[in-house]
Amino acid sequence: MFCEQVEEILVENGVPFESVEVKERHEQEAISRRHGALAFPLVLVGGNYIGGFTHVVQLHSEGRLRAVMLGEKPQESGKPDSGMGLGSLSGYAALGRLLNQRKTGE
Repeated sequence: MFCEQVEEILVENGVPFESVEVKERHEQEAISRRHGALAFPLVLVGGNYIGGFTHVVQLHSEGRLRAVMLGEKPQESGKPDSGMGLGSLSGYAALGRLLNQRKTGE
């Protein structure tokens, strides 16, 4: 459920991405350990973990999603910054997919 919602937000914001389904439990655990994540989806930019569902939703609500994902200058949203850093997400339980977002042209 959370994976699909992240995909919808990325599509809505015109952010190209690759979605990879990870079915094997041991692979899920290895990926989670490698990136220090507690749950799926994992969202990566250029191989770097930036967060999961909660972080993507927060960036979207602040108008900073495209800037973080594509390296663009953020638009002024008029909303206060939550102060969420790129590594502050605790995660939500939605196992099954790894979202591997790549920058345009890479």
